[in-house]
Amino acid sequence: MRIRYAIAGIALILAAWVIPVAFRHALDATPEVLLGEPAPPFQAVTLDGRDSLSLDDYRGRVVLLNLWATWCAPCREEMPAMQRLRMMIPDSAFAVVAVNVDSRETPRQIRAFADELALTFDILHDESDFTATQYQVYGLPQSYLIDGSGLLRVREFGAVHWDDSTHVGQVRELLAAAGSS
Repeated sequence: MRIRYAIAGIALILAAWVIPVAFRHALDATPEVLLGEPAPPFQAVTLDGRDSLSLDDYRGRVVLLNLWATWCAPCREEMPAMQRLRMMIPDSAFAVVAVNVDSRETPRQIRAFADELALTFDILHDESDFTATQYQVYGLPQSYLIDGSGLLRVREFGAVHWDDSTHVGQVRELLAAAGSS
């Protein structure tokens, strides 16, 4: 019996050492996400599974990129404000893109969530964890404003009131800098 406890203890010690080292190594392979630098790529599918979209598909537009999951309470809190922002700024040069980064969720779960909240902006699903890795997601929601040239301009962690005057102003400034209304 003592041998089993000893083996279990050794396994826990090794796991406590190996997991953080492996995690740090994985992060070292991914460039740091920095404001003013090009936005990392993302790849996600539409909920009907017909199209795969990437950051390149939004090139030239100001993008609010939101990384989220259906089980995330702050995500649920934030989504209506994102919808209101989209309605406040209907400019075609502005896109709200919400990428569900939980590979375990199904398109049906995600669609039910979006329908419940009456969301009309682009909702995608990253089934591969690529986007979460590229944007170094440690918690949800995590959001970025990306300018028309693809540079990261604003980063927010946690639920944000995207329809407040500060964030609406940020989007409008980015649109003005891109030559849009």
